[in-house]
Parts: sequence; structure tokens; C-alpha cells
Amino acid sequence: MAIRITTVTSGTNDVETSSLDINNFNTDLLTAGVVGAITDDEPDTGAFAVTEQATPDGTVKVTAGSAYVTATPNGGVEQRFRVNLSANANVTPAANSTGSTVYDKILIVLDEDYLVNPPASNDWSSLTGSDAVLQTERHNAASEAVTADNAYEIAEITLANGFSTITDDLISDSREVVKSLLGTTRQNNTTNTEAGNQLIQTGWGFIQGDGANWILSEAVTFQDTFGSAPIVYITGLGSKASSDPTAIGDFNTRSAPTLCADDIATTGFTASLGSSDGASALSSTYRYGYAWIAIGTKA
Repeated sequence: MAIRITTVTSGTNDVETSSLDINNFNTDLLTAGVVGAITDDEPDTGAFAVTEQATPDGTVKVTAGSAYVTATPNGGVEQRFRVNLSANANVTPAANSTGSTVYDKILIVLDEDYLVNPPASNDWSSLTGSDAVLQTERHNAASEAVTADNAYEIAEITLANGFSTITDDLISDSREVVKSLLGTTRQNNTTNTEAGNQLIQTGWGFIQGDGANWILSEAVTFQDTFGSAPIVYITGLGSKASSDPTAIGDFNTRSAPTLCADDIATTGFTASLGSSDGASALSSTYRYGYAWIAIGTKA
């Protein structure tokens, strides 16, 4: 197994290139996150998924893959580094004898000094303890903020007092897929602006009629917070009778309710659904589907 980081050194007859220069693309156009498709199931899958062992014990397995991590080298400026884990690795949380449940975060951590002077052959897998790339950070409450510098959280594990076995139901996935940041032209009413650092988020959902009201709504929360209220476009998907849809392709009945996105904010919006005639109650038999896309400046 090897762990390699995108640091660059000069070669024979080459002009020295700094990590900042080589990481400009990553820093300017990509968010922190893992590369490739992931699932948040039991077990989780994809790059840097944290799962129980084939025979569960007091360790966890971290799946091979690549990720982009935001870090600041000693004496340098913040940038995004690509981390590649070439083979599955094991992480061992410390024993818990506190008498209470604790929560261990599993982190990718990039030491500020090794970002300047990488280990031999740029293989970070030999680093241990506080220098290791894969580390744990213990907390007394769930979902507390990470305190380590240059760290990216991939999972949180709930550990009972005196635990001896870690299973998938105790592991909460913290990963996000790396996203691209684009530039675009945005028109605010009649004013054109050139906007950079643009993030695209998409989703779908449904609202069930209640047989009494002609207009219903529900809140939609963005996975990533925008820096300012984004542009949101919403459209209908049709409807499904009798049971809740589990996939976007489940809407198999034509319907034409009116839809709008209102109360748009940096964290989400309200999806509002109304009957096409503006008067008839929405049938409780049907689940009315909608899809949305939001484009705006990343926070």
C-alpha cells in the first residue's frame, strides 16, 4: 500500500515548480471531496469509504481511492492537494474507558511540514502517529467540528464504553464527492454580472396531495450552502399513485400541476405545488414529483 500526495519537486534541467503552481487548477476549480461515485449505505462504498472488517473487530477498513483535501503547507498558502490511497488500509480507534459513549472522527490529515518536504519517494504510508495521513479524532458529542488542521473528515464512529467490535451501523459517512466550480454570466433582473466559483446542485422530490388543499409545499435543503441566494429552476415529473416513489423514474402518470421555487436562500428553498386550475384540491392518492437545479456562488 502507498499513499501519495500531489507535491512537486524540481528535476534535472527543469524549472522548479511549486505545489501552489501545480495545484492551482485543483484549488480554483474543485471542492474538497472524494473522487468517483459513492454510496452512503451499510456498508458505504467508493473512495475512502469506512466500513467494518470482513470479520468485525475493533478496527475499521478504509477503501482505496482518491480525494482532494484543502491544506496549507508550512510557510505557504491554502490549496487543494490530491491524495491517492493505493490499497485498502486499516484504522484502529483507541479503547474507550471513559464510562460514556464517544465519537471518533476518521480523518485524512496532511501534515504541514511534510507538504513542504515529503517523505521518501513521496510515500506517506510510512508516517505514523500525529504525522499519519489517516487519523482518528475523539469527541464527546456527535457531529462536533473537526479541530485538526489540514483535515478532511470521511466518517464518524459511535463507540460505546468498553467497545470491542465496530460494525457498519456504528459508522456515519461524512464524505462528499468532489465538485467542479464554474464561471458563468448571471443576470440579476436586468443587470449582467460575471460570476466565478459557481456550484451546481440538483435534486428531486415529491409532495403528496391531501384531498383538501389546492396548494401545498415542502422545504428543500441544499447539501452545500451557497454564499448568496442561487438561481433555482424547478419542473414537474408527473405523479405516482398509491405509494411513495423511491426513484426519479417512478412517476408514471401525467399530471400538470403548477410549480414554483420560493423563499430561496443560501441553505435551501420552498417547493410549492398547486393544482392547474388554482382551485381543485390535490388528490391524496397521488404523489406529485418535481426536479430542481440550483446554480450559485459556493460559500
